[in-house]
Amino acid sequence: MLIAQLTDLHIKKGGKRAYRRVDTLDCLRKAVSHINNLVPQPDYLVITGDLGDFGTPDEYAVIKQELMKVEVPMLIVPGNHDHRANLREGLSELVRFDHPEFCNFVVEHDAQRLLGLDSSVIGKPYGQLSSETLSWLEDTLGQHPDKPTLLFLHHPPMHVGLTHMDVQNLQNSEALYKVLSKFNNVVGIVAGHLHRPITAVGKEYLYGSDLRIVIQ
Repeated sequence: MLIAQLTDLHIKKGGKRAYRRVDTLDCLRKAVSHINNLVPQPDYLVITGDLGDFGTPDEYAVIKQELMKVEVPMLIVPGNHDHRANLREGLSELVRFDHPEFCNFVVEHDAQRLLGLDSSVIGKPYGQLSSETLSWLEDTLGQHPDKPTLLFLHHPPMHVGLTHMDVQNLQNSEALYKVLSKFNNVVGIVAGHLHRPITAVGKEYLYGSDLRIVIQ
C-alpha cells in the first residue's frame, strides 16, 4: 500500500499568508498537484492535522475547495489548530469518521489496516486521547488482532528534544502504549505537529520488536 501524507496546512480565511509571510494556500495547491501526478498513484492521502489555522468554517471552505481536486481517497485527523465540529461539517463531503464525536477513522483492507486517532483538545496546543477514543482504539484493534495496522494522529507520543514542542506533545502517551501493549499488530505511528521530519524507534519492549514512529 502506498500512502501520501500531508500535515499542518495552516490554511487561513481567504487564503491569507500564515505568520504574514508563508503562502500556505499556494503550498497546498502545489502539494495536491504533486500528489495527483505521482506514478504510481497513492492508495490514500492522509492529512495529519492542523488543516486550518483557527479552525473556523471560513477556513474549511477554502480547504474544501482545494481538497476537492485530490484524485485519491482521503483520510483526515484534526490537530490543535482545528475545531473538530467545524471540520466534520465543513469537509463532510470529502471524508467520513467512524466515531460519533471524535474524528477517528479506520480503513480495513485484506492485508492491512489504517487507523486514525483524534488527539485534539479544543483551545489547547497539546494533545490528549480521550477515554472514549482509547476504548474505541482497543475495540477496533481487537476486531482483527492479527492484521498489521498503521496509526495516524497529530500529536507525537514522545519527546524529540525540542523543548517548546515537547511540552505540547501527546500528554497521555502512556495510556496509548498501554492499549497497544495488548496487541502485536501495530507496525508504526505517523504524526504531524512538529513542522519537521523526524523518524524514531521506541517502546520496543512492548512487542519484542521495534515500533517505527514517523513525525512531520
